[in-house]
Amino acid sequence: MAIAEQGRSITFTAVNESLGFGGNWRRIIAMSFQGTGLTAAQRLVVRDTATVGSGNILADYQTEAATDNADLWGGRKSQVAKGLSIDNNTIAGTWTLTVTIAI
Repeated sequence: MAIAEQGRSITFTAVNESLGFGGNWRRIIAMSFQGTGLTAAQRLVVRDTATVGSGNILADYQTEAATDNADLWGGRKSQVAKGLSIDNNTIAGTWTLTVTIAI
């Protein structure tokens, strides 16, 4: 598993990963992507469920270059989720998706 949960942040580093919140809701307040060794037009989809391939889409991002940094939340209001999953991805290279949650 390529997920690390520390305090208020959850970090994903692999495709087709998921994390359930044990029947609890968590409030997502920020989401960012950083990567190197990428190829332009690779896709990252983040959903609000621990079931890969289902649930509402929270972020649908297409990489722009070999090195990419993106704020995927962009000042949006917080949103609750039962879990998080990353699916439908073709991302190669070294990357991290960091999700910040409210406590």
